Amino acid sequence: MGLRLWNTGAAGILAILAGCGPTTPQVDTSDPAVAALMAETPEKYAASADIARRIAAQCSRYAYDAGRKQALDAVRQSQGMIAPNRGGFDLELDVSERVFLARNNLSSFNEDLCLAGDAEESRASSIAALLVPV
Repeated sequence: MGLRLWNTGAAGILAILAGCGPTTPQVDTSDPAVAALMAETPEKYAASADIARRIAAQCSRYAYDAGRKQALDAVRQSQGMIAPNRGGFDLELDVSERVFLARNNLSSFNEDLCLAGDAEESRASSIAALLVPV
């Protein structure tokens, strides 16, 4: 009798779980910053996220949107986007950091990044997609 109840219970649980498989989160690509981020190569995408994280860590006016990053990661993975190549990422991060610093008239990441975060927001850059004003 116990086995029969277990089998019925397992079948019921499997039937319930069959409709609850993993789903890909929906991402609103009508936001120009999100669209720009989603269009980037895996290496550039990772570099943009790294820079956004650094801005949020240094500037109290911004938080890093880890939830959005996780959702974007899931969408990119479902679309067959591969993880960044380590060597390619290191090179892209170096280039992206230099471009970011030059574009925002900074000499290093040790300077106040709040104005740079504001500028990225106003440009709707891919970096801004992961910044949340607080």
